Amino acid sequence: MQGGILFNPLGTPARKGGAVPLGHHFGEAKSIWGKAASPTEPCASSKWPNGAFGGYFRACGFTCTSHLRHAWGDGVADKGVFSSSYLASGGPPATAGLLSALAGCDSGFGQATARHLDAMGFRVFASVLDPQGAGAQELRRSCSPRLTLLQMDLTKPEDIQRVLQHVQAHTNSTGLWGLVNNAGFNDTIADAELSPLGKFRTCMEVNFFGSLELTKGLLPLLRSASGRIVTVSSPAGDLPFPCLAAYGASKAALSLLMDTFRSELQPWGIKVSLILPGYYKTATSLGPKQRLVASLPQELLQAYGEDYVEEINRQFIQFMKVAVEDLSAVVNSITDGLLAANPAVRYYPGQGLGLMYFIHRYLPYFVRDLFLKGFFINPKLPRALRREHHMDTKKA
Repeated sequence: MQGGILFNPLGTPARKGGAVPLGHHFGEAKSIWGKAASPTEPCASSKWPNGAFGGYFRACGFTCTSHLRHAWGDGVADKGVFSSSYLASGGPPATAGLLSALAGCDSGFGQATARHLDAMGFRVFASVLDPQGAGAQELRRSCSPRLTLLQMDLTKPEDIQRVLQHVQAHTNSTGLWGLVNNAGFNDTIADAELSPLGKFRTCMEVNFFGSLELTKGLLPLLRSASGRIVTVSSPAGDLPFPCLAAYGASKAALSLLMDTFRSELQPWGIKVSLILPGYYKTATSLGPKQRLVASLPQELLQAYGEDYVEEINRQFIQFMKVAVEDLSAVVNSITDGLLAANPAVRYYPGQGLGLMYFIHRYLPYFVRDLFLKGFFINPKLPRALRREHHMDTKKA
């Protein structure tokens, strides 16, 4: 799940007099308290040169690149943006491009952002895991002829290199404005002790190393344009969600990496933003619990019990039923990270994140742990710790 977009070749944020950053209008999109901005609301500000960005607020996206030119100066739409999900390439406004990689465009945030950026008038290169899958077909159906689909699996270096070569061939002359890393993989919900080591490795391969390789490969183009990097991470990388150790560890590594890039790339004029969404209903693929149970050593299965694993899965399925279906707050945050004159370092789209982070930072650890278990998953005691098990052991 990744994405990107292409813009200003000179990196000049505004014409004489300056433009109000999108953050001025999208302040709530950046708020940790979970209130997403609504780009469909009309902009009443008179500070935009020539009333620029009016089309953006009316249509949830720039209806034409002239809006960009009015607000940011000539050439603003002549750069590219890339993410493990999207890439924007160089060229005139009509050929500005965006690339999406792996799960980024097959579904979820990546697909929604690809459609949004395409509607804004940019040429989009969307990378998908399965070019013949339902997600790819939906993009072909709903997007303009400007959109190009590319196949990429972030666990295969040859796929990444092929995509990098394609991107470089289309942006060498203009540089690359934006990279949106949106990779995300997790198919196991279980305690760290019950999660196979292979699951930890796969999460790191997709969520961390894939994004790292893409980012490093595109940095020369990003540096030449003084562009943007926007990365979708997760609150699970900041907070110890029960049964998400493999996923959370990979996202924690990703968040720290991007914070480091933010500091190191500042002299080059590159701005780096993190998106930490609340829980949204995307195409989460959860492996069968029978497969996990079958993989457990007999000693672990006896200690925890098969019903323990079943209860975790039941609670996760219940949690998924209340996940938010409207992805617009996340798409708006990604767009703001790419377009705002002064983008936020971190965006927190989604309800309840303010309370969650407040508890995490200011209250005792046991309060945080109780909150996360109540909010997400609170499994029963492992079999070996239950009273009935001790009674059975004594009788034996």
